Amino acid sequence: MMNFRQMEDLCALLYSDGLMRELLQLAKSDVLHCALVVRLFTCLSIHTAAVRYIVFHGVLEMLFALMKTRNDEIIYSILMVFVRVLSRKEHIKSFVAKGGVLCICQLFPSAPVSHRCMLLQVLTSLSLSKHAGPQLCDLNMLETIYNLANSLDQLTDSFNLKFCKAILSNLKIWSRH
Repeated sequence: MMNFRQMEDLCALLYSDGLMRELLQLAKSDVLHCALVVRLFTCLSIHTAAVRYIVFHGVLEMLFALMKTRNDEIIYSILMVFVRVLSRKEHIKSFVAKGGVLCICQLFPSAPVSHRCMLLQVLTSLSLSKHAGPQLCDLNMLETIYNLANSLDQLTDSFNLKFCKAILSNLKIWSRH
């Protein structure tokens, strides 16, 4: 396991030598390379130093664009990165400013059931934020999550139901503003 300083050095190396740009270009070439690059960022995103690079050096925007690939494995890995980025509250504003809320809301209705838990984690983090909460309300996510919560089975989907209830509670606050 790398320590914080080693990860920071690795990220600086990736960025300063132009490797980050090369990786971003490689991800656009085909699905296999895209999956490998996304997997790299998924692994890197467990480190605070790497999350800073993901947010501030063009990786986040690339991940938003790659969400349109419709490759379920790639999208799931990207959602893992988003959960890790949003777990650091200082990055939520950047995530929102770069179009993250709209990206997630567009993906939500057509996402496979296997992605639901990860999407709900992302939406829970966003619904807590004064930057994203009102935007989620404007995009009718209150109604979407309410409908989802009503369709979930209380026994088999209890984990997802907890996320839905948290999101609904948070969004009701923002809908009053």
